[in-house]
Amino acid sequence: PKEKKFGISFTGYIKNDFFYDTRQMYTIRDNHFSFYPKPINNDEEGNDINANASTNFLSIQSRLKGTITGPDAFGAKTSGVLEADFFGNVANVFRLRHAMIKLNWDKAELLFGQYWHPMFVTGCFPGTVSFNTGVPFQPFSRNPQIGFNYKLGPLKLMAAAMTQRDFTGIGGFEPLSNSGMPDFHGQLQFDQKNIFAGAGIGYKVIKPSLVNFFDHVTDATMGSFYSIAYLKIKTEPLTLKFEGVYGQNMHDHLLTSAYAIQTIDIQSGDIT
Repeated sequence: PKEKKFGISFTGYIKNDFFYDTRQMYTIRDNHFSFYPKPINNDEEGNDINANASTNFLSIQSRLKGTITGPDAFGAKTSGVLEADFFGNVANVFRLRHAMIKLNWDKAELLFGQYWHPMFVTGCFPGTVSFNTGVPFQPFSRNPQIGFNYKLGPLKLMAAAMTQRDFTGIGGFEPLSNSGMPDFHGQLQFDQKNIFAGAGIGYKVIKPSLVNFFDHVTDATMGSFYSIAYLKIKTEPLTLKFEGVYGQNMHDHLLTSAYAIQTIDIQSGDIT
């Protein structure tokens, strides 16, 4: 039969994980995605409550992926990805992982849809035994976005504007949404032979509340910067990876970071 020129092809896998922790952990998804051990918490007799071990067997990472090819548009090659698994905000719930459309020209690429936040660099992230890929040090987030990449030889310029969905800050997606501004990020990558390096910076504005302490309408917002720099060197038999992250209010990246009320004006009710 004649091969179809355009369409969708499905791939995926069934994955079973078996894990054992020697003490209680801060985790999500039924202890599957681990952050760090819980601190010592002694009872009245001096016994550490969190010294209790735990184990679990889970298949919630089983995944289904559809890769889509389509006709050229605007002089670009078109493609798409639709990917889902059972690793939702409540474990065992079917959830959207990636859903994006790409337009590819010779040097430029335009992306629409849900994909990795640029702070999660797919070419340079920790290769850990645990599924958590280095959280809470490695930023980890997927976001609805519009992204643009442009290649200049070994250099790639990246820019993206994003909102929040499954990975949100304190208060859910609304603080970013109510600011009226997306999360902006720019990044420069270098990729040649055995060297992969880059640096990026981002800025987002949130509006945590529509009213002040006295329930009067407020325009109070908070801006936050975040940045990343990384380097990967491939050698035989080692691959070396270096990464540094500095940022503010990065709770939406599963990092130990957030925001809080600093002052309340007792006369006007204004909050900072």
